[in-house]
Amino acid sequence: MQIHVLLPTDFSENASSAALYALQLFKKSECTFYYLHSLAYLNNTTRTYITSTHVKSRKEEASRQLA
Repeated sequence: MQIHVLLPTDFSENASSAALYALQLFKKSECTFYYLHSLAYLNNTTRTYITSTHVKSRKEEASRQLA
């Protein structure tokens, strides 16, 4: 049976340690690890949609933080 593990992250040192712990914990199991990073989007304007430009900039920022 394959195991799916969700690893929430805020890209902190503690989150990195938790990910390493999970890798050790499941090292003898067939697993798929999924990282989840969420962002609270605070917007004081009346706009209720998120543009593709905004999504692209968030994706680029997350990629830089992962590097």
